[in-house]
Amino acid sequence: MKVLYASLDGEDVLSAEPGADSAILRVGEPVFLEEPADAWRTEVALALHVSRLGLHIPVEHARRHYDAVAAVHLLRPADGNAGGVPALFRDRAIAPGSWITLDMLEGTIGFDVARRSLRTDESVALDASLDLTLEELRADEIVAALSRTMTLKTGDMIILAGSSVSLGAPAFDTSVKVCVSGIPSLSVRIK
Repeated sequence: MKVLYASLDGEDVLSAEPGADSAILRVGEPVFLEEPADAWRTEVALALHVSRLGLHIPVEHARRHYDAVAAVHLLRPADGNAGGVPALFRDRAIAPGSWITLDMLEGTIGFDVARRSLRTDESVALDASLDLTLEELRADEIVAALSRTMTLKTGDMIILAGSSVSLGAPAFDTSVKVCVSGIPSLSVRIK
């Protein structure tokens, strides 16, 4: 299984950062931080689930090759230095949410992010809400561009960089929850 954090710029130049399937936590498993917490940065983004084999996929057929989306939580070193390996190869770097099939979504995808303290006496740390479409994120074009240089396989995860919401430095004893079009997808605890 491949994990790719991908985007296309305005000139159709593909940028893809690799990730490892060994960096993916199980759904609902907590993210354990190494000290100090401010040495890390977190973000959430929308990911595509590749549902069938494809190589040299035309843009107009790309939607046939993914069937679901999910929110994912990403943990990266603040200084960008992951010890000489790509940041998304690091253990515990990717916390996925539950997959939501495309047939459950219509047009615009609401992407609602909430970060809360697990301690009841502390206030809200972050709330963010975006309205996205797969067209605006250039999902089909990204799938097609990736398939020009590699075979996409069932189970591969393509994280859409254009949907990223920065959460900044993580905080111990918080939770991050994301709903996709009102459907809960991600709930992760930061420990």
